[in-house]
Amino acid sequence: MSTKTSLAIALILACGCMPLAAQNAAVAPRDLPPDSPPLKAAFAARIGRAVNVVEVQLNPYSATVVAQDAGDRSLIDKYEALPGKPLADGEPQKAGSLHCPKRKIALAELDFAIAARLLTRAQELAKAIGSAEKPIAVSLDSDPFCENFGWHVSVKDRGDEFIELFAATDGKSGKAQRLHGDNWEKVDVDALLAGKTALVTAAPAAQAQTIAGDGRKHDYLRGIADEFSRLEAQNGGPLALQHIGIFADSLHVDVYATKNRKRTTSYNFDAQGAIRVEEKETSDADCRKPFTTRDFVFERLPEMIAGAPGLIPPLARGWVHSVHIQRGIVDCDAPYISIDVEDDRANGNVEYSARGKLRRAEVK
Repeated sequence: MSTKTSLAIALILACGCMPLAAQNAAVAPRDLPPDSPPLKAAFAARIGRAVNVVEVQLNPYSATVVAQDAGDRSLIDKYEALPGKPLADGEPQKAGSLHCPKRKIALAELDFAIAARLLTRAQELAKAIGSAEKPIAVSLDSDPFCENFGWHVSVKDRGDEFIELFAATDGKSGKAQRLHGDNWEKVDVDALLAGKTALVTAAPAAQAQTIAGDGRKHDYLRGIADEFSRLEAQNGGPLALQHIGIFADSLHVDVYATKNRKRTTSYNFDAQGAIRVEEKETSDADCRKPFTTRDFVFERLPEMIAGAPGLIPPLARGWVHSVHIQRGIVDCDAPYISIDVEDDRANGNVEYSARGKLRRAEVK
């Protein structure tokens, strides 16, 4: 980035103002390469105050920045840049929607050039390993455990497994790893680019099976008894459940498929009742202890779901987003029922024990 551009950004962020010249500058460049100084300058001009960046998504078609006010952490906005278009005002975001709110970097310190170098390296790797897809997107975020905050790019190998390239925000450290089966393994990118080693790819995954639905529009939050009767009839008895996920327009039932529980079958219902059936390996972290609908208050689910918003007074007029039923991840104890509630301002959670005892109802 030029000294002139850096100075302009610093002045805008320091004074917290947006003069007419800055407003005119809040236009995205016609091309959106990740290291484009005008792109960062446009974001700085549109935001017009000191902010910390928690998430970034960059690709040739759009660029988005989720920014948190440096002085008031409750002020969070999402800004989007489209090629050659003026940047619109930020779209307010819920504090609970942030994956890792404590992981962030000041906009003034964010270096898009690091993202560009990582994306170029990912594209070179994709070509070297014969990937069918060229990476075009790079993101700034953290991993599921809120670690490794920095730039991330994914490359798909020939076995449809993902290699993730990572670079820290200062560009001084990075790594590459591949999700091989259910485990992460290190990848030597330099050796692959030099042709000194080759990837061992997984066998092609079995094709998913689709079973036609009844064509009716389903609201699974109102009840899933009919769907379970259908699955139990197909399987000849009670299901060895791993997880149940319930949404208004979809239902996801994960069942152990083999006696040793090394594989699971996922039954994914769409809004019209059609089922997509897929089989996969069970994660090494799974406790492999199935449960059935008899192990929790299955028949009470509709009333528990309907009443969940009312148990959180600030979200009493909200709605249920999703429901998840599974055993505890750490101790593999009795299954519990977790109900996620939301409204336009916040998110909350209601949790019941397997016997239907309320454990908690709170705003996240």
